[in-house]
Amino acid sequence: KRMIASTVWNSLKSTLKNNTALSKYVKNVHEIIRYDLTPESFPCIMLQPVSDFEVERDMNQFKRVFLNVDIYAYAHYNITDFHRSVVGDQIIRGVFDINNDIRACLESSNTLGGIVYDVRAQQTEYADSNFPDVFPNRGLKIPIKILYSQVDGK
Repeated sequence: KRMIASTVWNSLKSTLKNNTALSKYVKNVHEIIRYDLTPESFPCIMLQPVSDFEVERDMNQFKRVFLNVDIYAYAHYNITDFHRSVVGDQIIRGVFDINNDIRACLESSNTLGGIVYDVRAQQTEYADSNFPDVFPNRGLKIPIKILYSQVDGK
């Protein structure tokens, strides 16, 4: 099961993009934080690489390492009905909904199709320095740790 970070990254993107629940309303899964989004782009997900090769276990040539990724998401953008951008309903998906759907996707696909050992989602944040929660935008960040194996850095 040896992998390289780019293979893990592509599998993460594909897993989120092809998830049944998310694909019903998420318009795009971007491979980096985007600041040029328009209201028509929401809801969307953005993946941001944070760090790689945090060693969990080192057995000479074989290593189990973490790829750390931040998953950012914007919920529905509605300047006249801001409550639904947080709580959501059957038509509009709010940040609580997209958080639950991303977490459910990662829990049900925690090996990303059998190529990693585990995907560990950390605490959800609804605002940070890269992603301020400024009305009417509503977003979230879920830091994740993906455990995979490397053999001699390959």
